[in-house]
Amino acid sequence: MKNILITTTLCVASCFTLSATAYDSEYSIGTAYTEFSDTGWKDKIDAIYVSGTWYTAPVNTKKGPLAEAAFLSKSTSISLAYLSGDDDYTETNNPSANTSLDLTGWIAGWHWVTSENDVILDLQYEYSELEAGSNSADSETLSLGVGTYLNPTNSILFSYSQYQVEGTDFADSIGIEYHGLFGASNNMSLQAAILKTTLDDNFGGNDGTGATVAFTYYINNQLGIGFGYALDVASTNGEVSGSYSVDDIDSDLFSLKVDWFAKENLRFAFEYVDGEIDTVDVEGVSAEMSFRF
Repeated sequence: MKNILITTTLCVASCFTLSATAYDSEYSIGTAYTEFSDTGWKDKIDAIYVSGTWYTAPVNTKKGPLAEAAFLSKSTSISLAYLSGDDDYTETNNPSANTSLDLTGWIAGWHWVTSENDVILDLQYEYSELEAGSNSADSETLSLGVGTYLNPTNSILFSYSQYQVEGTDFADSIGIEYHGLFGASNNMSLQAAILKTTLDDNFGGNDGTGATVAFTYYINNQLGIGFGYALDVASTNGEVSGSYSVDDIDSDLFSLKVDWFAKENLRFAFEYVDGEIDTVDVEGVSAEMSFRF
């Protein structure tokens, strides 16, 4: 632990003294805490994670906000992330139902932008596992995206994802995502997505449609303040299934995010999330520090 602290301190110090107009890689370390609660019970999830992204060509940082550099440079990259945390569930009047699970996971991704016609190809694999003693359960997600840049500051992506739990098909989803920058200096960012998910017949076969939107205003190239909203609308073709029926709002979440570059290669990000999933209250916070080289 002492060696880790010394290495991190030296890295932060070097980032404060260095400045660059381009970078080839980015490394992040972060922590996240989320709490779900309803009458009589509470579920707390906290985790730490590390990630790395490597680019096939230097990313130009002079085209607009530093947080948007890879997008504006139409950069091709590969990425890898690892997560470790705990999931603690408690019931007020039934202590015997309390559980504590260990959570681990990793994500591998490939993002490719063709230089000839700005076509975007995305491929991502996610794996997570929950453990309690000798018992465990795992899940996997494979996602594929195909899209294009509409112009130098706007893109669109069509995606397909397949979810599995313990090797069994759980759900499939299709979606469309938009990312665009506006303003004379590209100082406003808008990201929006619509996702339709269908559960496998073994899990009810129901459909659900979700939508997210996020807007960020960059005060300057180093500092951005963002707001986000996400909702899910559940559909069961007119029939009630469990607690879901046509036009039910399943989740209603708001977020506030601050993205700050102390230097061109040292970034801090903070996010707060609040809202509801059905009758369940949701609240979460996260913090991340990134280094660019």
